[in-house]
Amino acid sequence: MQINLNSVVYLTHICVEHLEKTKGNVINISSIGGLRPVQGFTPYNIAKCAMDMFTKCMAAELGPKRIRVNVINPGPIRTEFMEAIGMPKGMADNAIKACENFTVLGRVGESEDVGDSILYLASDHAAFITGTNVIFSRAGANVVVTGRRADKVSEVAKECLKVSPKQSKALEVVADVTKPEDLRRLVDTTVKHFGKLDVLVNNAGAGIPTNIMWRSVFLDMFTKCMAAELGPNRIRVNVINPGPVRTGILTAGGFKQEQSDQYFDAYSSILPVGRAGYPDEIGYSVLYLASDHAAFVTGTNLVSDGGATAANALNVQNLKDLNKL
Repeated sequence: MQINLNSVVYLTHICVEHLEKTKGNVINISSIGGLRPVQGFTPYNIAKCAMDMFTKCMAAELGPKRIRVNVINPGPIRTEFMEAIGMPKGMADNAIKACENFTVLGRVGESEDVGDSILYLASDHAAFITGTNVIFSRAGANVVVTGRRADKVSEVAKECLKVSPKQSKALEVVADVTKPEDLRRLVDTTVKHFGKLDVLVNNAGAGIPTNIMWRSVFLDMFTKCMAAELGPNRIRVNVINPGPVRTGILTAGGFKQEQSDQYFDAYSSILPVGRAGYPDEIGYSVLYLASDHAAFVTGTNLVSDGGATAANALNVQNLKDLNKL
C-alpha cells in the first residue's frame, strides 16, 4: 500500500504548488486490477482501485487550479514486474505469453504503449480529456468530409485544404447517416477514391430531452462488443464520451447564437477546468485513438468532459439550473 497508493498521494500533495504555477498535469498509472479483481492480488487490486478514486477526487479538487489529473489502467504489459515480486524469469515469461490468449488484439502491451498514452494525456491536445476532419488533415491524413448540408461540407473541406501539409483536397460526400443507402454510398465512394479505409470516426449526433440517454448507452456497449469481436482481425474500436463542447448542436436545434453562447458560458462555473470544451479538443482525442500511439487501446471509453464526471458537475440540480437559462 505504501508503494502503490500512499506514495502517489503524498507526491501529488507536495507537487500541487508547483503544478499550479505551470497549469500542469498529474498522470497516475493504475492497472486493470483497479477495475476488476485479479485472483491472488487482493492488496494490489485494493490499492489500484483506491488510486482510481483518488484520481477522480483530485481531478475535481485541482480542476479550479487548472491542474488536470488522469489515470491510465494498463492491461498485461511486458515489464519486469513479476520478476520483481519473486517470480522466476521462465515462469514470468510463460505468464506473459499466456496473457496473449485473452487480449482481443492477440498480444501483450509493451512499455512504449503506456508511454504513448502518458504523452498524449500530458499534452495540450488532451486539454479537455471544423474539429476532427481538420485535425486529421493537419496531421497529413487523407480525409472524407460528410454531412447533410453541402455548404457545410464544402466549408470544412476548404479548411482541411488550408492546413494539409500535402495540400491534399478532402473528399466531399453529402450524406444522411440515418439512411442506410447513404452510408453504403459514403463507404463505397471513399474506398473507390482512396483505395482503402484506415480510420472510421462515428461523430454524428442529435439531442432530444429524455431522462435516460439510451442511444449513448447503446453506442458505448456496441463499442465494447465490436472491440471484442473485431480484435482478432486487428481492428481496434474505441469510443469518446465528450462533455459540454461548443458546437452548433444548440443552434441547429433552434437556439439563437446568443442563447447557445450563454448556455456554454454557464458551464464555466460548474466544470473543474472552468470552461466548456472546443471541437478541436475532441478531434485530437480521435486522432490519438486512431494513431499507432494507441495501438494497445481498444474497447475503451475515453471521457473528455473537463472533469464533469469526476466532480458530478452534471447532476440533476445543475442541469435544471442550466435549463432555466
